[in-house]
Amino acid sequence: PLNIAGFGRYQSAPALFLEASPDGDVLPVPIPAASVAAIEQALSSETLPMMDVLSQAQTALVRDGAVFDNLPWEWNPWLRCRAGASDAVIIIDAAGFITDWSPGTYSSSEIADAVDEATKGSGHTVFDPLTLLWGTALLPLFVLAMPRERKYQQPDEVLLPGSGILLTLLAAGVGFSLWAIPISLMAAGGLGAWWIWIELVLALILTYHGLRTLTSGRIPEVDWISNKIHSSLPEQYRDWRKASSFSDDVHLGIWVAWLIWLRTPDLVAQGVGAVARTGILGIILSVCILLGLIIASGLTVVIARAIIGVTGPIPRTLGSLSVGIRPRAWGLASAILGSWLLISLLVGPVFGNF
Repeated sequence: PLNIAGFGRYQSAPALFLEASPDGDVLPVPIPAASVAAIEQALSSETLPMMDVLSQAQTALVRDGAVFDNLPWEWNPWLRCRAGASDAVIIIDAAGFITDWSPGTYSSSEIADAVDEATKGSGHTVFDPLTLLWGTALLPLFVLAMPRERKYQQPDEVLLPGSGILLTLLAAGVGFSLWAIPISLMAAGGLGAWWIWIELVLALILTYHGLRTLTSGRIPEVDWISNKIHSSLPEQYRDWRKASSFSDDVHLGIWVAWLIWLRTPDLVAQGVGAVARTGILGIILSVCILLGLIIASGLTVVIARAIIGVTGPIPRTLGSLSVGIRPRAWGLASAILGSWLLISLLVGPVFGNF
Protein backbone atom coordinates (compact mmCIF):
# COMPACT_ATOMS: atom_id res chain seq x y z
CA PRO A 1 0.00 0.00 0.00
CA LEU A 2 1.07 3.55 -0.61
CA ASN A 3 1.68 5.98 2.23
CA ILE A 4 1.64 9.75 2.26
CA ALA A 5 5.16 11.07 2.51
CA GLY A 6 4.26 14.73 2.51
CA PHE A 7 2.56 17.65 0.83
CA GLY A 8 4.40 20.41 -0.96
CA ARG A 9 5.30 21.60 -4.44
CA TYR A 10 6.79 19.81 -7.45
CA GLN A 11 7.92 21.82 -10.46
CA SER A 12 6.26 24.92 -9.01
CA ALA A 13 2.86 23.19 -8.65
CA PRO A 14 1.12 21.76 -5.56
CA ALA A 15 1.75 18.04 -5.18
CA LEU A 16 1.03 15.17 -2.80
CA PHE A 17 4.05 12.88 -2.33
CA LEU A 18 3.41 9.13 -1.99
CA GLU A 19 5.81 6.32 -1.14
CA ALA A 20 5.59 2.52 -1.00
CA SER A 21 8.25 2.27 1.73
CA PRO A 22 10.23 4.77 3.83
CA ASP A 23 13.42 4.11 1.84
CA GLY A 24 11.83 3.78 -1.58
CA ASP A 25 11.10 6.21 -4.37
CA VAL A 26 8.66 9.06 -3.87
CA LEU A 27 5.93 9.71 -6.40
CA PRO A 28 4.65 13.29 -6.76
CA VAL A 29 0.91 13.47 -7.55
CA PRO A 30 -0.13 16.85 -9.02
CA ILE A 31 -2.89 18.55 -7.04
CA PRO A 32 -5.19 21.06 -8.77
CA ALA A 33 -5.23 24.44 -7.08
CA ALA A 34 -8.92 24.01 -6.21
CA SER A 35 -8.14 20.83 -4.26
CA VAL A 36 -5.31 22.22 -2.11
CA ALA A 37 -7.61 23.24 0.76
CA ALA A 38 -9.26 19.80 0.80
CA ILE A 39 -5.90 18.02 0.97
CA GLU A 40 -4.71 20.32 3.75
CA GLN A 41 -7.86 19.54 5.70
CA ALA A 42 -7.37 15.80 5.18
CA LEU A 43 -3.79 15.95 6.47
CA SER A 44 -4.59 18.26 9.39
CA SER A 45 -4.69 16.81 12.90
CA GLU A 46 -7.39 19.29 13.97
CA THR A 47 -11.08 18.41 14.19
CA LEU A 48 -12.78 20.61 11.62
CA PRO A 49 -16.46 21.62 11.35
CA MET A 50 -18.45 19.23 9.15
CA MET A 51 -19.61 21.95 6.77
CA ASP A 52 -16.04 23.10 6.18
CA VAL A 53 -15.05 19.57 5.24
CA LEU A 54 -18.09 19.04 3.00
CA SER A 55 -17.59 22.32 1.20
CA GLN A 56 -13.98 21.45 0.32
CA ALA A 57 -14.24 17.69 -0.21
CA GLN A 58 -15.99 17.94 -3.55
CA THR A 59 -12.99 19.54 -5.22
CA ALA A 60 -10.85 16.52 -4.31
CA LEU A 61 -13.41 13.84 -5.14
CA VAL A 62 -14.69 14.87 -8.58
CA ARG A 63 -13.36 12.95 -11.58
CA ASP A 64 -12.82 15.86 -13.97
CA GLY A 65 -9.11 16.52 -13.71
CA ALA A 66 -8.96 16.41 -9.90
CA VAL A 67 -6.84 14.24 -7.61
CA PHE A 68 -8.26 10.88 -8.69
CA ASP A 69 -7.49 11.48 -12.35
CA ASN A 70 -3.84 12.14 -11.49
CA LEU A 71 -3.34 8.84 -9.64
CA PRO A 72 -1.75 5.92 -11.54
CA TRP A 73 -4.69 3.57 -12.09
CA GLU A 74 -2.51 0.44 -12.15
CA TRP A 75 -2.29 0.82 -8.37
CA ASN A 76 -6.03 0.45 -8.05
CA PRO A 77 -7.49 -2.73 -9.64
CA TRP A 78 -11.13 -1.66 -9.15
CA LEU A 79 -12.18 -0.80 -12.69
CA ARG A 80 -15.45 0.79 -11.65
CA CYS A 81 -13.51 3.69 -10.15
CA ARG A 82 -11.97 4.46 -13.53
CA ALA A 83 -15.37 4.29 -15.20
CA GLY A 84 -16.72 6.99 -12.92
CA ALA A 85 -19.31 4.70 -11.30
CA SER A 86 -18.37 5.98 -7.86
CA ASP A 87 -19.17 9.62 -8.62
CA ALA A 88 -22.16 10.51 -6.46
CA VAL A 89 -23.22 12.70 -3.58
CA ILE A 90 -25.53 11.24 -0.91
CA ILE A 91 -27.01 13.33 1.89
CA ILE A 92 -27.93 11.33 5.02
CA ASP A 93 -29.89 12.87 7.90
CA ALA A 94 -29.31 12.38 11.63
CA ALA A 95 -31.59 9.33 11.75
CA GLY A 96 -29.70 7.51 8.99
CA PHE A 97 -32.15 8.14 6.13
CA ILE A 98 -31.02 9.25 2.68
CA THR A 99 -32.65 12.63 2.14
CA ASP A 100 -31.05 13.66 -1.15
CA TRP A 101 -28.61 12.32 -3.70
CA SER A 102 -27.08 13.09 -7.05
CA PRO A 103 -25.36 10.70 -9.50
CA GLY A 104 -22.89 13.44 -10.36
CA THR A 105 -21.69 16.22 -8.09
CA TYR A 106 -23.10 18.98 -5.91
CA SER A 107 -21.71 22.43 -5.38
CA SER A 108 -20.84 23.44 -1.83
CA SER A 109 -23.97 25.62 -1.63
CA GLU A 110 -26.18 22.72 -2.80
CA ILE A 111 -24.65 20.45 -0.16
CA ALA A 112 -25.21 23.10 2.52
CA ASP A 113 -28.84 23.55 1.44
CA ALA A 114 -29.48 19.79 1.41
CA VAL A 115 -27.95 19.33 4.88
CA ASP A 116 -29.96 22.27 6.22
CA GLU A 117 -33.17 20.85 4.73
CA ALA A 118 -32.44 17.45 6.29
CA THR A 119 -32.43 19.06 9.75
CA LYS A 120 -35.88 20.54 9.09
CA GLY A 121 -37.74 17.43 8.05
CA SER A 122 -36.45 16.92 4.50
CA GLY A 123 -39.02 19.18 2.92
CA HIS A 124 -42.06 17.70 4.69
CA THR A 125 -44.62 19.92 6.41
CA VAL A 126 -47.44 19.43 8.90
CA PHE A 127 -49.93 20.18 6.11
CA ASP A 128 -48.99 17.08 4.09
CA PRO A 129 -51.90 14.96 5.47
CA LEU A 130 -54.37 17.48 4.03
CA THR A 131 -53.11 16.68 0.52
CA LEU A 132 -54.95 13.35 0.79
CA LEU A 133 -58.11 15.33 0.04
CA TRP A 134 -57.08 15.99 -3.57
CA GLY A 135 -55.07 12.96 -4.64
CA THR A 136 -55.26 9.24 -5.20
CA ALA A 137 -56.50 8.73 -1.61
CA LEU A 138 -59.58 10.91 -2.16
CA LEU A 139 -61.98 8.10 -3.11
CA PRO A 140 -61.21 5.65 -0.27
CA LEU A 141 -61.14 8.49 2.26
CA PHE A 142 -64.57 9.78 1.21
CA VAL A 143 -66.07 6.29 1.06
CA LEU A 144 -64.83 5.52 4.57
CA ALA A 145 -66.03 8.94 5.81
CA MET A 146 -69.66 8.26 4.96
CA PRO A 147 -71.66 8.37 8.22
CA ARG A 148 -73.51 5.32 9.54
CA GLU A 149 -76.52 7.43 10.68
CA ARG A 150 -79.20 8.25 8.09
CA LYS A 151 -80.04 11.55 9.83
CA TYR A 152 -78.01 13.99 11.86
CA GLN A 153 -78.98 13.79 15.54
CA GLN A 154 -79.05 16.94 17.64
CA PRO A 155 -77.65 16.63 21.18
CA ASP A 156 -80.22 16.44 23.96
CA GLU A 157 -78.24 18.88 26.10
CA VAL A 158 -76.43 22.11 25.32
CA LEU A 159 -72.82 21.32 24.49
CA LEU A 160 -69.82 23.45 23.68
CA PRO A 161 -69.94 25.08 20.23
CA GLY A 162 -68.13 22.88 17.71
CA SER A 163 -68.32 19.79 19.94
CA GLY A 164 -68.89 17.52 16.94
CA ILE A 165 -65.78 18.83 15.20
CA LEU A 166 -63.72 18.50 18.37
CA LEU A 167 -64.87 14.93 18.99
CA THR A 168 -64.06 13.93 15.42
CA LEU A 169 -60.72 15.71 15.67
CA LEU A 170 -59.95 13.89 18.93
CA ALA A 171 -60.93 10.45 17.65
CA ALA A 172 -59.12 10.75 14.32
CA GLY A 173 -56.07 12.21 16.06
CA VAL A 174 -55.97 9.23 18.42
CA GLY A 175 -56.14 6.84 15.47
CA PHE A 176 -53.31 8.60 13.67
CA SER A 177 -51.24 8.72 16.89
CA LEU A 178 -51.47 4.95 17.31
CA TRP A 179 -49.45 4.65 14.11
CA ALA A 180 -47.33 7.81 14.11
CA ILE A 181 -45.96 7.84 17.67
CA PRO A 182 -44.21 4.41 17.45
CA ILE A 183 -42.76 5.33 14.05
CA SER A 184 -41.45 8.63 15.44
CA LEU A 185 -39.88 6.95 18.47
CA MET A 186 -38.15 4.29 16.37
CA ALA A 187 -36.75 6.87 13.96
CA ALA A 188 -35.68 9.15 16.83
CA GLY A 189 -34.04 6.13 18.47
CA GLY A 190 -31.63 5.79 15.54
CA LEU A 191 -33.13 2.72 13.88
CA GLY A 192 -32.74 4.17 10.38
CA ALA A 193 -30.10 1.57 9.47
CA TRP A 194 -32.66 -1.21 10.08
CA TRP A 195 -35.61 0.62 8.55
CA ILE A 196 -36.13 -1.95 5.82
CA TRP A 197 -37.02 -4.48 8.53
CA ILE A 198 -39.36 -1.98 10.15
CA GLU A 199 -41.02 -1.47 6.77
CA LEU A 200 -41.49 -5.25 6.57
CA VAL A 201 -43.23 -5.22 9.94
CA LEU A 202 -45.39 -2.29 8.82
CA ALA A 203 -46.41 -4.18 5.68
CA LEU A 204 -47.35 -7.14 7.88
CA ILE A 205 -49.40 -4.92 10.18
CA LEU A 206 -51.16 -3.32 7.20
CA THR A 207 -52.01 -6.79 5.91
CA TYR A 208 -53.30 -7.79 9.35
CA HIS A 209 -55.42 -4.65 9.66
CA GLY A 210 -56.85 -5.30 6.22
CA LEU A 211 -57.68 -8.93 7.00
CA ARG A 212 -59.29 -8.08 10.35
CA THR A 213 -61.37 -5.34 8.71
CA LEU A 214 -62.32 -7.70 5.90
CA THR A 215 -63.51 -10.44 8.27
CA SER A 216 -65.08 -8.42 11.09
CA GLY A 217 -65.42 -4.88 9.74
CA ARG A 218 -63.20 -3.45 12.51
CA ILE A 219 -59.74 -3.77 14.04
CA PRO A 220 -60.22 -5.25 17.55
CA GLU A 221 -57.21 -3.51 19.13
CA VAL A 222 -58.24 -0.12 17.74
CA ASP A 223 -61.82 -0.74 18.84
CA TRP A 224 -60.68 -1.55 22.39
CA ILE A 225 -58.62 1.66 22.65
CA SER A 226 -61.48 3.66 21.17
CA ASN A 227 -63.95 2.29 23.74
CA LYS A 228 -61.56 3.13 26.59
CA ILE A 229 -61.25 6.74 25.44
CA HIS A 230 -64.97 7.06 24.74
CA SER A 231 -65.83 5.80 28.23
CA SER A 232 -63.68 8.57 29.74
CA LEU A 233 -65.65 11.34 28.00
CA PRO A 234 -68.30 13.34 29.92
CA GLU A 235 -71.69 11.61 29.97
CA GLN A 236 -73.51 14.15 27.82
CA TYR A 237 -70.92 13.70 25.08
CA ARG A 238 -71.09 9.89 25.32
CA ASP A 239 -74.86 9.99 25.00
CA TRP A 240 -74.68 12.14 21.88
CA ARG A 241 -71.70 10.52 20.11
CA LYS A 242 -72.14 6.77 20.42
CA ALA A 243 -69.15 4.48 20.89
CA SER A 244 -69.60 2.99 17.40
CA SER A 245 -69.47 6.41 15.72
CA PHE A 246 -66.49 7.46 17.84
CA SER A 247 -64.73 4.22 16.88
CA ASP A 248 -65.43 4.93 13.20
CA ASP A 249 -63.48 8.18 13.51
CA VAL A 250 -60.59 6.45 15.32
CA HIS A 251 -60.45 3.87 12.53
CA LEU A 252 -60.53 6.70 9.98
CA GLY A 253 -57.52 8.26 11.71
CA ILE A 254 -55.46 5.11 11.47
CA TRP A 255 -56.50 4.61 7.83
CA VAL A 256 -55.33 8.16 7.15
CA ALA A 257 -51.98 7.13 8.64
CA TRP A 258 -51.77 4.11 6.34
CA LEU A 259 -52.73 6.18 3.30
CA ILE A 260 -49.99 8.67 4.18
CA TRP A 261 -47.48 5.84 4.54
CA LEU A 262 -48.45 4.41 1.17
CA ARG A 263 -48.16 7.83 -0.45
CA THR A 264 -45.24 9.38 1.50
CA PRO A 265 -43.46 6.63 3.49
CA ASP A 266 -40.86 8.97 5.01
CA LEU A 267 -43.21 11.72 6.22
CA VAL A 268 -43.19 10.77 9.91
CA ALA A 269 -39.82 8.99 10.03
CA GLN A 270 -37.87 11.88 8.50
CA GLY A 271 -40.23 14.72 9.28
CA VAL A 272 -40.35 13.90 13.01
CA GLY A 273 -37.82 11.24 14.00
CA ALA A 274 -34.84 12.64 12.11
CA VAL A 275 -35.49 16.15 13.41
CA ALA A 276 -35.51 14.84 17.00
CA ARG A 277 -31.92 13.62 16.60
CA THR A 278 -30.50 17.05 15.75
CA GLY A 279 -30.30 18.22 19.37
CA ILE A 280 -32.37 19.62 22.22
CA LEU A 281 -34.04 22.17 19.98
CA GLY A 282 -34.70 19.38 17.49
CA ILE A 283 -36.55 17.35 20.15
CA ILE A 284 -38.81 20.30 20.94
CA LEU A 285 -39.36 20.98 17.24
CA SER A 286 -40.12 17.31 16.49
CA VAL A 287 -42.80 17.21 19.22
CA CYS A 288 -44.40 20.31 17.69
CA ILE A 289 -44.25 18.75 14.21
CA LEU A 290 -45.81 15.51 15.49
CA LEU A 291 -48.63 17.44 17.17
CA GLY A 292 -49.13 19.39 13.93
CA LEU A 293 -49.36 16.15 11.92
CA ILE A 294 -51.87 14.71 14.40
CA ILE A 295 -54.05 17.83 14.18
CA ALA A 296 -53.73 17.94 10.37
CA SER A 297 -54.76 14.27 10.11
CA GLY A 298 -57.75 14.94 12.35
CA LEU A 299 -58.68 17.94 10.22
CA THR A 300 -58.47 15.74 7.13
CA VAL A 301 -61.16 13.50 8.58
CA VAL A 302 -63.21 16.51 9.73
CA ILE A 303 -63.10 18.08 6.25
CA ALA A 304 -63.96 14.77 4.59
CA ARG A 305 -66.92 14.34 6.96
CA ALA A 306 -68.02 17.94 6.32
CA ILE A 307 -67.89 17.55 2.53
CA ILE A 308 -69.96 14.37 2.77
CA GLY A 309 -72.41 16.15 5.08
CA VAL A 310 -73.08 19.14 2.80
CA THR A 311 -73.63 17.08 -0.34
CA GLY A 312 -77.16 16.14 0.69
CA PRO A 313 -78.99 13.06 1.92
CA ILE A 314 -77.67 10.64 -0.71
CA PRO A 315 -74.24 10.03 0.93
CA ARG A 316 -75.92 9.55 4.33
CA THR A 317 -78.35 7.05 2.84
CA LEU A 318 -75.56 5.19 1.07
CA GLY A 319 -73.47 5.27 4.22
CA SER A 320 -76.21 3.82 6.42
CA LEU A 321 -77.01 1.09 3.87
CA SER A 322 -73.37 0.07 3.43
CA VAL A 323 -72.16 0.10 7.04
CA GLY A 324 -70.90 -3.46 6.80
CA ILE A 325 -69.78 -3.38 3.16
CA ARG A 326 -67.60 -0.26 3.00
CA PRO A 327 -65.00 -1.19 5.65
CA ARG A 328 -64.81 -4.78 4.40
CA ALA A 329 -64.19 -3.63 0.83
CA TRP A 330 -61.43 -1.33 2.05
CA GLY A 331 -60.10 -4.14 4.25
CA LEU A 332 -59.76 -6.35 1.18
CA ALA A 333 -57.92 -3.61 -0.71
CA SER A 334 -55.64 -2.97 2.28
CA ALA A 335 -54.83 -6.66 2.67
CA ILE A 336 -53.89 -6.86 -1.01
CA LEU A 337 -51.76 -3.70 -0.79
CA GLY A 338 -50.02 -4.92 2.37
CA SER A 339 -49.29 -8.33 0.84
CA TRP A 340 -47.97 -6.76 -2.34
CA LEU A 341 -45.66 -4.44 -0.35
CA LEU A 342 -44.48 -7.34 1.80
CA ILE A 343 -43.59 -9.46 -1.24
CA SER A 344 -41.93 -6.48 -2.97
CA LEU A 345 -39.76 -5.76 0.07
CA LEU A 346 -38.80 -9.41 0.49
CA VAL A 347 -37.97 -10.01 -3.18
CA GLY A 348 -36.22 -6.66 -3.64
CA PRO A 349 -34.26 -5.06 -0.80
CA VAL A 350 -34.16 -8.05 1.60
CA PHE A 351 -33.34 -11.07 -0.58
CA GLY A 352 -31.38 -8.86 -2.99
CA ASN A 353 -28.74 -8.30 -0.29
CA PHE A 354 -27.97 -12.02 0.10
